Amino acid sequence: MKNSLVGTVTGEERGKLRGATVFFEDLGIGSDTDYAGDFFLSNIPDGKHTVIVSYVGFRPVLKEISFREGQQKEEDFYLLQEDKVLEEIEVFGVRRERPEKMEALTRIPLRLDEQVQSVSVVSQKMIAEQGALSLNDAVRNVPGLGTFATYGNTSESIISRGYRGIPVVKNGVRVHSDFRGAGFLSDMQGVETIQVLRGSASIAQGIGNDLGSGGGVVNIATKTPRFVNSGNIGIRGGSWNQIRPTFDIQFVADAMSRTAFRINGAFETNDNYRIFVSKDRFYINPSFAWRPDKKTKIMLEMDYLHDSRTPDQGTVNLSADSVNNIYEMPYD
Repeated sequence: MKNSLVGTVTGEERGKLRGATVFFEDLGIGSDTDYAGDFFLSNIPDGKHTVIVSYVGFRPVLKEISFREGQQKEEDFYLLQEDKVLEEIEVFGVRRERPEKMEALTRIPLRLDEQVQSVSVVSQKMIAEQGALSLNDAVRNVPGLGTFATYGNTSESIISRGYRGIPVVKNGVRVHSDFRGAGFLSDMQGVETIQVLRGSASIAQGIGNDLGSGGGVVNIATKTPRFVNSGNIGIRGGSWNQIRPTFDIQFVADAMSRTAFRINGAFETNDNYRIFVSKDRFYINPSFAWRPDKKTKIMLEMDYLHDSRTPDQGTVNLSADSVNNIYEMPYD
């Protein structure tokens, strides 16, 4: 029969300790105390075992306890406060930093909290944490925005405030985002932030005559050199033979930190749950920055995406609208 251990943990000048750890290191069995400082451990084998009781700010207690023949033992522990002072921890950061290329969207060089317009920003960190691969993926958590249509997964079109197909710009430069035309596709590997300007303020972009202009405008800010030396590579795999290697490398090109270079890119290949449906894409985004003086920065950038995929608009109804006769497309 297995044994068990019950008891209470109290601390000097603190009374009963909630969340103290009671752990048999040799067995890998442990538990935390409840709100009353009590604990219960079961399935303890026969023999001598050392229990460790610990709590932040208190000295840990070690005790050897013998078990045999299905015993339930009761042990209380009293922890003394530890005189050791925790090491100082410093946290550094930039508060209310203006996102890169925000002025290309708002036309006003202000921080996000100073804007008089309704603006949302999707950061590079959020894009990475969500695993977003397309613009539609990245803006799904922006209030008021959603996917309007993908037209067989061959374009990206966004709806905002009831307006379908709102305009999209890249670094403030217009791209062919109108869903009534060829549309466009993007790759998140080269994106620093995605900035969304809601409402009629989109007229600041000079695109007030688009079908969805009243809903707002989306600006895709691409990655450019930050005058640091860094780099990373990654690979992503998924269902239906998805393979996606990526890289992002940047470095300062001279000793005076006046020139810098950055290049990032991705390659992706992916099949589908239906045969004959696949996707292959190649993306690369090199950029060069030159700072001749403290007030001037000249940027040269290329953004190239080659995307080859099988359009897949789903199935069709082979009868009148009142009859359900949807054609079942083959999987293999």
